[in-house]
Amino acid sequence: MYDESMGRIIVVRHGLTDWNEQGKLQGSTDIPLNNNGRKYAKETREILDGIQFDAAFSSPQIRAMETCEIVLGESGVKISVEDRLREREYGEYEGKIKGEFDYKSIWLVKNDGHHGEGVEDIGCLKKRTYELLDEIKEKYFGKTVLVVTHGGPARLINYYFNGEPKDGNYFAFTQKHSGFCEYKF
Repeated sequence: MYDESMGRIIVVRHGLTDWNEQGKLQGSTDIPLNNNGRKYAKETREILDGIQFDAAFSSPQIRAMETCEIVLGESGVKISVEDRLREREYGEYEGKIKGEFDYKSIWLVKNDGHHGEGVEDIGCLKKRTYELLDEIKEKYFGKTVLVVTHGGPARLINYYFNGEPKDGNYFAFTQKHSGFCEYKF
């Protein structure tokens, strides 16, 4: 049961894209939703129907923006575009099929900073994500906030609220496309 004296953040991961369905790593590559992505985002909107959002934040990437617009529907809530919610930079791996390289290893803290050319380290992703969450918690205490982002930031949001993985494996948590998690603060 939701306690109205608390705040809550509902985190939605963007809907499917063609690259998701092909198993390609997107990162900063700006790929739009496909028809399945739009369909699943509408299903998420139906599940969240009845929740009155006080604010909405979205990554600037088109797949997240489109998902946010679908989830909000005709609510009239203004979307705040937030660069700190963008997907992690995957450098040389962007556009590659995840089975062509050890995708899981780039989520291990022990490898942080040694992932490959142009890959954003976990520490940088964590810093920008956690700073935004601190700001949201302070400004929207007692409110309900929608956050639409990507797999990488969604992982970090989970660990922000539920504690860091003791083994340094940030890959352990995955949020499905158009899936959502609720966090109270």
